[in-house]
Amino acid sequence: MTNKEILKKLKIKLYELNLDPTPKKTKLGIKAKCPFHDDHTPSFNIFENENGYLIYNCFACGEKGSLKDLLKKLNINPKEYGLNEKRKFPKPFYEFMRKRLKASDKEIEYLAFNFGIEGDNEKLKIPYRDEEGNFLGGYFTRSYNKKEMRFAKGLERPLFFADDIKRFEDIRDISVFGVFITEGHMDALSLLKYNLPAVATGGSGNIEKYLATLEKLGVTNLYLAFDNDKAGREHTLNYIKKAYTKFYFNVKVIEIPEDYKDINEWLMKSDNFYNEFLEAKASADTPEGNGFFNYVDLSYGEMLKNNNFKNKYEILNKVIAFYGKILPQNYAFIDDEVINKILSYLSVDKTDWIERFEKVEIIKKEQQKKDYLINLTNDLIKSINDGDDIKVILDEYYRNASEVYLVENNDGSVYDMIDDIIKDIENDKQPYTSEFLKKDNNYLYIYPSDLNIIAGERGNGKTTFALNLLLEMLEKGYKCLYVTYEIPIRFLIRQLVGIKENIPFENTKDNMDKIREFALTYGKNFHLKEGIPIEDILFLGRYHKYDFIFVDYDEKVKTTKNFYGNYERELAYISGSLKDLARETESVVFLLSQVTVKKEKSKNGDLEYATRYSKNKEQDASLFLVVKKTENMEIRVAKNRYGFIPKEPIKLNINWESKKITPTIYI
Repeated sequence: MTNKEILKKLKIKLYELNLDPTPKKTKLGIKAKCPFHDDHTPSFNIFENENGYLIYNCFACGEKGSLKDLLKKLNINPKEYGLNEKRKFPKPFYEFMRKRLKASDKEIEYLAFNFGIEGDNEKLKIPYRDEEGNFLGGYFTRSYNKKEMRFAKGLERPLFFADDIKRFEDIRDISVFGVFITEGHMDALSLLKYNLPAVATGGSGNIEKYLATLEKLGVTNLYLAFDNDKAGREHTLNYIKKAYTKFYFNVKVIEIPEDYKDINEWLMKSDNFYNEFLEAKASADTPEGNGFFNYVDLSYGEMLKNNNFKNKYEILNKVIAFYGKILPQNYAFIDDEVINKILSYLSVDKTDWIERFEKVEIIKKEQQKKDYLINLTNDLIKSINDGDDIKVILDEYYRNASEVYLVENNDGSVYDMIDDIIKDIENDKQPYTSEFLKKDNNYLYIYPSDLNIIAGERGNGKTTFALNLLLEMLEKGYKCLYVTYEIPIRFLIRQLVGIKENIPFENTKDNMDKIREFALTYGKNFHLKEGIPIEDILFLGRYHKYDFIFVDYDEKVKTTKNFYGNYERELAYISGSLKDLARETESVVFLLSQVTVKKEKSKNGDLEYATRYSKNKEQDASLFLVVKKTENMEIRVAKNRYGFIPKEPIKLNINWESKKITPTIYI
C-alpha cells in the first residue's frame, strides 16, 4: 500500500473513533484529535517524513512514534496496512544513539524518521540538505567506536537540520520562541529530542550564509549554544558580530555549566537536563544573556580581569565603536537595561557613554566618506591601467566624489549635468492622486519619496482622514503599512470596515463576514502594526518597500535611542528618519501630528499652524495638511513644496457615524 492509500484507510478508522480527522494543508498527512488524551482542539498529526515513512506526533501531550507504534496502541493489526515487523535500523545504531542521547528505541526512531538520520552497522549518517529539504548529494558520517568524523568532500557544509525548523510551526511560533544554534550534530539532536528547535554548524562553515538561512526561515530570536571551550567562545563572538551588523536578530547566549564541554555532554551527565536547559534559556533572556553584553565580556573580559589596558575608556571606545556598527533596527534588542549592565561591568558613567557615542558617530561618518573615496580612487587607477579615456575617467570620478564632499563637476553648470538630470527625471515615479485632495478639479499631487504631515487639533479627525485615504489607496492596489499607537488593531480594522461599508463602528461587531471579506480583499497588500519603535518601522519599510506608510501619531512613536529628556531632538530624529526612509524606498510617508493654532494672523491673512514640540517636522514635510472638524470636514493646505496651495480649504462630506468621507464638495 502507498502512504496515500494508508492515510485514506486510516482516516476512516479515526473517524470511527470520533477523532475528527482532516487532511493536512501543507503536506501529505492527517490532523485529528489525540486518542491518548482529552483533546478538544486537534493537535495530533500523522504525516510523511523526509524519508518517506509515516510517523505521528501529538504536540500537546508529546506522544510520538512510527505508524506501526500507533496501530499497535489502537489495537489495529499492522499487517492490515502492509507493515511488517522488521527492526528499522541495525543494532549498533540503536546502541550508539541510546548511549549518546539517553533515548529509548521509540525516541531514536522518532529522531531518525523526523530529522533524516541514517545509520548502518558502522557509522551514523546525516544527510546534507538545504533549508527546503532538498538532498545536496553528501553525508556527514561518524563512526560508532573510533569517533572518526567525516564531512562530504567537495560540498559546502549546510546548516544541519535547518529544513526541520518548519516542522515546529505546529508547536510554537519560531519567530518568537527562537532557534538554538550549536556546533555538533549530537548537540542539536540532544535538543531536538525534546522538541526544542535546533540547528548544527558542524563546527565551522559560512556564518553569513547560515544566518541568512535562519533569517529566510523567519527566525528572529537566536540562541547561541556553542561548546564551552576557546573555539566555542570564538564562534559565539563571531556570530554575535555578524548577526548584529549584517542581519536582523535578537542574539542571546546560552551559558553551558562549567562541568560540561557541550550540550550533548550536559544531556549525558545530568539527570535533570531538560529543566536545567530551560532555566539556562530563561537566563539568556536577561541582560546578562544579551548578545551585546556577551560581546563585551568575550572581547574584553580577560583584559579587565588582568588590567591589560591603558584605562577603562580604551575599552569603552571600542565597545561604542562596535555599537555604532550595529544595524539601527537591532537597537531594539539592546535596551537601556543592557547598556547599564555593560557600563556597570566597565565601571564607567552613563555621561561618558553619551559623549563618546556622539563623537564616534561623527568619526564613523567621516570614515565612511574616506572609505568611499578610497574605493573611487582604486577604481580610477584600475580604469587608467585598463587604458580607458582619461577625461571620461576623471569626469566620472568627480561626479561620484561630489556625492560625498560636494566637489564641483567642472564648473557645476547644468550643461555638464543635464544628461544625469534628464535620466533622473525619466526614472521618477509618477505622483499619486486622491479624490480627497482635489480643489476646483485640480489635484494636490502626492509625490513618492516624500514625508507628509496630516495635522490637526485633538478630536478633529486626523485618524479618520488618514483611514479614508488609506482605504482609497488599498482599493487602488497599493501596498500599505499603518502603524497605530493609540487605537488597538482590532478597533482600527472595525473602523476601516465601517468606512468601507458605511456603517457605524458599533454595528461592525455584528458584521464579522464583512471583516473577513475585508481581510481577504486587502490583507496581502496591507500590514498593520501596533506600538512598534521607529527602528522597526524603518526595517519594515526597507524590507517590504511599501507604496504608502501611515504613522499615527508622532508624539507616541518610541525609539530605542536615548535622548535623555530632549523631546524636541527625539521628534526631530523620528521625522528625519521617516523622511530618509521615504527617499530611500520611494514610498509616501504620512505622519500624523497634533497642532496648535496661533491666534494671530499671518501676513497673508491665514491662520498659522505649528506642530507641537518640534518644528523639524514642518521643515521635513513636503505636504502639510491640517484637518478641521466642522459640520463636515475641512482640509487646509498649510504647505505644498511642489504645487499650488488653495486659498480656501478643501471641503469634504463626511458621515460622522460611519466616518466615511465622500469626495470633495465645491462651495
